[in-house]
Amino acid sequence: GRAHRNGKNACFAVADKLAQISKLTDYRKDVTVSVGWMSGGQNKYNIVCGHAEAKVDTRFATLRDGRRLHEQMDKILRAPHPSLATTNYEIEDDCPAFSISPLSKPFVEKYRSIIKKIEGKDPGAKNSGGAADTNYLSREGLVVFDGLGAAGGKIHTADEYLTVASLESRAEAFAQFLQFLNDRP
Repeated sequence: GRAHRNGKNACFAVADKLAQISKLTDYRKDVTVSVGWMSGGQNKYNIVCGHAEAKVDTRFATLRDGRRLHEQMDKILRAPHPSLATTNYEIEDDCPAFSISPLSKPFVEKYRSIIKKIEGKDPGAKNSGGAADTNYLSREGLVVFDGLGAAGGKIHTADEYLTVASLESRAEAFAQFLQFLNDRP
């Protein structure tokens, strides 16, 4: 805008900090940072924007990586910006990592074997990188696993689908799995 020197451009400061934060993504460690939304200014180009906001999603495979990521983000966000714009932030949902315990693995394998017997193929098992109630429950000494429902794909997209035939086969697999649990000594 006209008084460019006199203002602190919040959009510039937020964009700069977001660029720094995005560099914390480390695919080798399953650590990701994604800017899902940002807003600032007044839908005009001839101003020095005084306020800007962003929403950032983070994912991590271990609690340690999550703590490290939060510490790195905190350092970036608290650091003074050359424009002297100030930054405030809050964590809305600090969902912990889902770490499958060694105690859970035999149960996962049993459930997979039941599905394979019914459907004729191994459904596989992988960490989806998602966030669910199971993330809050997973810890050493507790059997927790997720993804027991129908087969499908392209989750959380306009092209998300489920395989209708798997509704019946997965219901049968779950019933057999519950029977297995009931029959255990």
